[in-house]
Amino acid sequence: MFNINFLVLSFLSATALAAPAPAPAPQAGTGVNDPAYSWSVTDWSAGCARSGCYYDFNISAPAYNDIPAFSAYCSGYTVGAPFQPCGVNDDLPGNRGVAAHLLDAETGTGAHIEVSLAWVDLEQTDTYYNYTGNATSTYNQFVAPPQNFTITPSSAFGVA
Repeated sequence: MFNINFLVLSFLSATALAAPAPAPAPQAGTGVNDPAYSWSVTDWSAGCARSGCYYDFNISAPAYNDIPAFSAYCSGYTVGAPFQPCGVNDDLPGNRGVAAHLLDAETGTGAHIEVSLAWVDLEQTDTYYNYTGNATSTYNQFVAPPQNFTITPSSAFGVA
């Protein structure tokens, strides 16, 4: 199990270094820009202090077509840091990894979070998939209650 988890985290790190591609057009049934599929972010809390900005939240989604269900807890700090692995907190079958990091907000304000879900298909050797999406929320710690919102994956990569 360690080797497969290491593979997924290595893949997440490698894809974080790749230049982002333009967002593809909505593709019903694929999970990419798909209005029928999104990830639920709950208990979002983020703030900034002298040491930098930080976040923590829960994220989950049901299975959708070939995309596995998942539930994870994410936390990290520093805008622009590499993806930080999240703790997958379910016992569903399959090998899934979730990672997140803060980016500079596209609009110049707010907390811009990017999340990646990667998994290997245990029934097909040498296959793996990665879906990534992002959202802008608020730095709400100490000034507002935890927030809930959704992220729709905007890019996907896979080797089958």
